[in-house]
Amino acid sequence: MIRFKLWTLVVVSCLGLASSADAGDLRIIIKSISAEETKANGDAWDIGGNAPDLFVKVDNGRRTVSSRARQDTYLANINFDTGLTAEIGDQIEITVYDEDIASDDIVGRATVLVDEEGAKIASFGQVKALVVVFR
Repeated sequence: MIRFKLWTLVVVSCLGLASSADAGDLRIIIKSISAEETKANGDAWDIGGNAPDLFVKVDNGRRTVSSRARQDTYLANINFDTGLTAEIGDQIEITVYDEDIASDDIVGRATVLVDEEGAKIASFGQVKALVVVFR
């Protein structure tokens, strides 16, 4: 039985059919971000009272990646495939920022448990809702 499994693995790998991720790995995709209209202290996100320029950083414990910023919006439908993976039981760190010229403001930061495949909605800091999908 072990020889058969090993042989199958070798054949699949040679044919280029093996996935780059392990069978138990789930891709991490950020679908959307919704932010409060002001910072926690009540100030506007940007000069002139403009909406924030939202972007997200995702850390799976091995790598950190960032989306591009969406300008002047409280709701960003970003559909950001991070290229990162996680397994059931892993924790990932998600940080949402308002991109600024001098320094970026943290909108919110959360550690999210990967507990099942599918969509999860999180609310943290000044983030009203962030939709992350594990698939």
